[in-house]
Amino acid sequence: MPTIGTVHTATICTGTPTVHVNDNRGKTVRVLQYNRSTPDQPADQYIAQQHFTLCGLALSSIDPRLFRERQANPDIAPNFCFVASLSGKILRTGSQDAGEQFTIYDVEEGPVLQKNDRDVTVQWVYDVLHRPVQVLESERTIATRVSERYVYGDVEPSSRAANTRERLVRHYDMGGLEESPSFSIAGQSLQTVRQLLAGPHAVSDWQGEPSAWQIALESTRHVTGFRYNAREVTECVTDAKGNRREQIFNVAGQLTGSRVILAGQQEARMILGMIAYGAAGQVLKEAAGNGVTSEYEYEPQTLRLNRLRTTRPAREGRHVLLQDLTYTYDPVGNILSIDDAAAKSRYFRNQRVEATFGYSYDALYQLLTASGRENANAGQQGAVLPVPIVPVIEDASQLTNYTRQYMYDRGGNLTRIRHHGSTSYTMDMVVAHTSNRAVLQNGSRFPADVDRYFDACGNLLELASGQPLVWDGRNQLRRVTKLARNGTNDDEESYHYDGSGMRVRKTTTSLTSATVRSAEAVYLPGIELRRTVSAQGGKETIVEELDVIQAGGAGRLSVQILHWSKGRPAGIPDDQVRFSLDNQIGSSCIELDGQADILTLEEYFPFGGTAVWSSRSETESQYKFLQYSGKERDATGLYYYGYRYYAPWMARWINPDPAGIVDGLNLYRMVRNNPVLLEDFIGAVPTEVLMAGLVIGALIGLVLGYTYFPDSPLKGVALGIPLGLALSSLGYTSVMWRSRRRRDDSINTAAHDLNSEMTQKFIEFTKSKSGEIYKTFQSGTSVIAYTGSASLFEEYEGKLKEKTTITARQLENYGFTAEKIGTVQLSEPAQPGAAAAMSGTDVLPPSGSWETSGTGGGIKRKGGKRKVAQVWEEPVVRAEKARSVREGLTVNVTEWKKYDALPEDERTAVERTIEMIQIGESTSVNLHKLESKGKTNIWSADVTGIRGSTGRGAWRLLFNKEGSVLKAFDLMNPHR
Repeated sequence: MPTIGTVHTATICTGTPTVHVNDNRGKTVRVLQYNRSTPDQPADQYIAQQHFTLCGLALSSIDPRLFRERQANPDIAPNFCFVASLSGKILRTGSQDAGEQFTIYDVEEGPVLQKNDRDVTVQWVYDVLHRPVQVLESERTIATRVSERYVYGDVEPSSRAANTRERLVRHYDMGGLEESPSFSIAGQSLQTVRQLLAGPHAVSDWQGEPSAWQIALESTRHVTGFRYNAREVTECVTDAKGNRREQIFNVAGQLTGSRVILAGQQEARMILGMIAYGAAGQVLKEAAGNGVTSEYEYEPQTLRLNRLRTTRPAREGRHVLLQDLTYTYDPVGNILSIDDAAAKSRYFRNQRVEATFGYSYDALYQLLTASGRENANAGQQGAVLPVPIVPVIEDASQLTNYTRQYMYDRGGNLTRIRHHGSTSYTMDMVVAHTSNRAVLQNGSRFPADVDRYFDACGNLLELASGQPLVWDGRNQLRRVTKLARNGTNDDEESYHYDGSGMRVRKTTTSLTSATVRSAEAVYLPGIELRRTVSAQGGKETIVEELDVIQAGGAGRLSVQILHWSKGRPAGIPDDQVRFSLDNQIGSSCIELDGQADILTLEEYFPFGGTAVWSSRSETESQYKFLQYSGKERDATGLYYYGYRYYAPWMARWINPDPAGIVDGLNLYRMVRNNPVLLEDFIGAVPTEVLMAGLVIGALIGLVLGYTYFPDSPLKGVALGIPLGLALSSLGYTSVMWRSRRRRDDSINTAAHDLNSEMTQKFIEFTKSKSGEIYKTFQSGTSVIAYTGSASLFEEYEGKLKEKTTITARQLENYGFTAEKIGTVQLSEPAQPGAAAAMSGTDVLPPSGSWETSGTGGGIKRKGGKRKVAQVWEEPVVRAEKARSVREGLTVNVTEWKKYDALPEDERTAVERTIEMIQIGESTSVNLHKLESKGKTNIWSADVTGIRGSTGRGAWRLLFNKEGSVLKAFDLMNPHR
């Protein structure tokens, strides 16, 4: 069992509830938490307090640390203070971490002016439709500039043909120009064009006429094309260099494969061979294009990952088993241990070194201790990576054990890391008295000194002595000076961002022996363009041109392809495919090449430092671009997350959370101090909140983007996300957002398989009947809609799945609200569980001749009436497929005489197809009955991966079907 209850965990958490104290209006005015870090320690009470106005609007919030300080010193200000308008809009936000910000809104509730403590003023200008057309910025010593312009396709000559009316077609942003010249019928961009600002230090200013704007841009136009399927999901991306990435989905819309066709080539490279999913949508098995297979096992009660086993094709001189990970959890889901049985134990320096990682937590689920292994030559963790062990370590003989202890203050600030390992050391953080700003202790720093290391908006001003940080007006990192020189070029790194705050260019400059070396990375959809130039005496020489193609992935797999136009290093093949195996938070642990040989091996301390670092060669290690949490590590040592940069050696962000208080009152804290379980995708909020809670920065930003640009959400993000971040203090709760999202998702899912008439009745039902979740089911010929609370569904969903028929009245007896909304005609009796939900395999069209009809996706018999609201491209074959899955098919190869003589690649591919059939995924291999004359009992399934075949492949596995047994008898290529 992966979930265990230990005496240690139970003792620490005993008597530590979370108590919410509400006033007579239902407002939470205090939150009481109780914490301890050792079993024998008395529980410490943490009190957070909120004040509200007489109208019920938020007035102030204070965390447990400052609450205690304020008892002794009433002059201590709360973490946050708010001033709202009469309509409830937040006009002023005062943050101890992020400074003050003032916002003024127009009558349409759109922001028109915003000013912060750095004297940066931002103004929005709208057109008559209240769409933003300009964003103006001014700083204390800098004149007002137009930092952004929005141009819409209303009057474009091709607006009708390109579907650009009322859509954003050109966005002049802080990184240059992004165009969307055409849109699909669903409003999705079919093509984007990116032009960058001319020069790494250029600042956007789009004043004057359009002809002047073009002068400020580079001449190169980076064009990306998109193609979508009927579900409006991207199925093909053609990047700026002409490489094409295609994704393959099953009938449920789940990704089952992906491939890449490089520019100038015809042959597709299989990236993801297959993925098998469980009933809850979890990945059960995935096979990469290099033959590496990962198998997942889950705890049935919780669906927590129990075991993960990764293997590669057998070859002389190497191990087949790459990973065999076993996870254990405490009852709330915190990871207690990860054990890798694939790694051999070794003795080194009088200690047993093995791949076992242990963790413990306090009563607030903050990480207290961690143990694992590290490079034996590792020193104290800092901004620089340890020296990699070359070649890749085969066992633990070059590693040693480590343990770490973590300490926190009452505000959630990590104050001390004590490390015991190859080198023992202690790292202390100095935290300001009145905020959560903190810096590393160097022996001479005091809390009263901390604020001078930050600007008025809470941005860190230097990484280390002599390494200043420069921030733009939107509190985005603009430049880092690594080494300052007098009279000559500095070693520095500079950045440009697009309108949504995402990085579009990074330029790293260094000076060596009178030679200036400049490395530029341009970030485009699906590809990174990396170029290194050497300049000496006014002459520039291109040293390297590298395209890093993002080939995608799924599950725990991510893939990049490295293509050099110039300067390919010796020892690395061109078009090298690098398959990365990630851990539970997305960190890249093992990189493999196209033959499944290990390129790099990396393990991490909690909070992001590198513990184990080994590579096949020094050169290979320089081309690993994604590391901790799947993010890029810059030359500064910082990890780029999207909205923020993270310093792993300090275990905290270097500027306040742009999403505000969405993740608590501490704006510098990393993933609630639980880095083993939680992941931050965008630098704003941990995974748990991102998936289920209020995500002001991303999700509400998208909602606002839809408000301003309803037909172009990607463009709308440019305004929507900044606005969403600014409005993070409006008082929405994660419970409200979770409930709303759950309700909308359930409605969309339930309405998917209904015809137009039933859809209309279902919509009327959702409007007139209140509930958290809405569903439909088919009971006999009746289609019934029902709704209720989430807890009601949890209690009775299992019982409903067991029933074949049920009435609306019976559902109401359970506590649901139910109503019949239509009828269908069936060709076969309903199976158990048909009452749970309508789906393509539950409702089958009757036999006969059928065709699709109308835009609603219904089906009718030729010359007859509409019967079922489901699109059936191959009605007879799909019905056979659906029935075969329900029969629980097994496959027999004992009578196939040539089976044992199959070549290795053919046999592996056949076994993969057989396994998919036996786990109920027959549709993913296109299992169907052949309709040829005289062969009424012969079935066929696709076999992919033989000699580089892609897609469905050219090969078919043939069976004789006897009852529920498929007897394989031949493998053939019908295309020969």
